[in-house]
Amino acid sequence: MNYNNTALNVMYGAASLYSNENPKSKGEMLNGGYCNYQYYETKDGRYLSVGALEPQFAKVFFESIGRPDWLIRAADVSMRHQQELVKDMQLLITNRTLAAWESIIEGNA
Repeated sequence: MNYNNTALNVMYGAASLYSNENPKSKGEMLNGGYCNYQYYETKDGRYLSVGALEPQFAKVFFESIGRPDWLIRAADVSMRHQQELVKDMQLLITNRTLAAWESIIEGNA
């Protein structure tokens, strides 16, 4: 049994009961709605998984990929701004292979 699903169900279930709206795919923080908790396809068709929700991790990630200016954009939690940044990040990440991104990120860790 996967207990991680229970935690997500409790969090989104409570929000759904409060708002009387069902969670939307790619519309919440942990289901693909936020730019820094997302999968991005790389040049070689593989995927880079980003899980930098906390500010200190987001700062290191955005500095590593050469876009420290995106940290401010990532802090704007409106879904419209998040989805715009997801698109921009996908365009950038598509330019290199997964191995290249791993090397870049590990070199800055």
